[in-house]
Amino acid sequence: MSAELRAEISAFLDGQQAMTVATEGGGTPWASSVFYARDDDLNLFFLSSPHTRHATNIAGNPKVAVTIIGDEKDWQKVRGVQIEAAAGQVDGPALTHAAEVYFGRYPAFRDMVGAAQGADEEALVQALEHVHFYQITPRMIRLIDNGKGFAHKEELILSNN
Repeated sequence: MSAELRAEISAFLDGQQAMTVATEGGGTPWASSVFYARDDDLNLFFLSSPHTRHATNIAGNPKVAVTIIGDEKDWQKVRGVQIEAAAGQVDGPALTHAAEVYFGRYPAFRDMVGAAQGADEEALVQALEHVHFYQITPRMIRLIDNGKGFAHKEELILSNN
């Protein structure tokens, strides 16, 4: 079941573009929508300025919640995921992996930030001077699928985190 659920979640994530990341800072919640890309371990990557409210919140408290929902008008077909995770800025050797995953999905972003394909870590750091990669490492992913029954939920517990 777990392998099937993982495959179903992966396919769902591949079919969407944006996620909403909920953070907390100073006792106040905040939610931001960002474009994401995923790797084979279901880690999610996004680009953001470190000066945004969500990035500042993540720096102070890495616990986040994420929602992703498909664009469906019929509530009986609604599908989505809810995710409990930890988030953080990507640096060091992991930066190359994040760039490969993200720019593999969104090649236009590579051009936008001026990062050459196959760039090494130092070149990526220079290209990403004003924006940084962030990684969301899920602890739990709940798939919601009304097509299988109203409020049908299945949970995948991950050992990534």
